[in-house]
Amino acid sequence: MLTERFTRTREAGDLPSTVEPRHAAVYVIALSQGFAVRAASGASREDLRSLAELALLKLPWE
Repeated sequence: MLTERFTRTREAGDLPSTVEPRHAAVYVIALSQGFAVRAASGASREDLRSLAELALLKLPWE
């Protein structure tokens, strides 16, 4: 489902044509899983927020 969304986003011109939608979806899922591991390991909300801000600072396809 996430791959389909990235495909539509690329078709709309909001995602560069050089980005493979499946790879973008895997990237987002990997980030999400990493956040879950950090949260389960006791990371504070502030730490998770800082990590999210860093991840969004520069997306790999920008």
